[in-house]
Amino acid sequence: QNTAKGIDEDDGVNMGLFSYPILMAADILMFNAHDVPVGRDQTQHLEMARDIAQRFNHLYGRGREFFVLPAAVIADDVATLPGLDGRKMSKSAGNVVLVSDIAARGLDPLALRLSFLENRYRSQIDLTWDALTAADSTLSRWRKKLKDWGASTPTQESEATIAALIALLMNDLATADVAIELRQIERDESIPRGVRAHIFRTIDQIFALDLDRAEALVALTPEQSALLSEREAARAEKDYARSDELRDQLLALKIAVKDGPGGQSYEVIS
Repeated sequence: QNTAKGIDEDDGVNMGLFSYPILMAADILMFNAHDVPVGRDQTQHLEMARDIAQRFNHLYGRGREFFVLPAAVIADDVATLPGLDGRKMSKSAGNVVLVSDIAARGLDPLALRLSFLENRYRSQIDLTWDALTAADSTLSRWRKKLKDWGASTPTQESEATIAALIALLMNDLATADVAIELRQIERDESIPRGVRAHIFRTIDQIFALDLDRAEALVALTPEQSALLSEREAARAEKDYARSDELRDQLLALKIAVKDGPGGQSYEVIS
């Protein structure tokens, strides 16, 4: 690549280039897994990890296999990670989802985490803007519910439910099944509110969705308030082109706007 550009062949080569394979190998080898699910275009990473493990075992194993040499498991339906257009995800193809893009659309970046959690890691994920918007709505609803439910009430019932959910996670990391169970618990009015709050808060320590996030009270500037009012009027008049322009102006002022069934809402970006 450097030769093609006519620059020094060592240009841009830093310690990160050499240390990254070691960090990656550590992430893989620390679990001593025999099988590691990977995409077809990522097998070389596993091969490097195997080479490092084999060399370490030879030098320091003292006759025993200190690190397991993992084998690649490639499922046909998830051999490559598809982008937003169905093709292989690639930054150069412009079909990737960046966290900055999610924030620019007024969505919580943690919606991306929830989208991942709601899919089985062995299955193809349907990563679309519709899916991310739905995940963002779920996050907002869960945060509101948790606030409405109030303080947590640990009981034998809640501890049994939490144990069952953790058992699902221990069974092939079934995060999608846990998400389904949480939705059912959310709707089950026979479960006391405090018990539901305890279950959600405990699982959130694993899912890290920041469900107890406190709403920051930030005073808007006159300019921000005026633009929000103008955009709300533009939406009411169905002037969506102007509405999009105002959204971009507000984003430049650290205000992320989102539209929902209840109308326009916003979040101050810290």
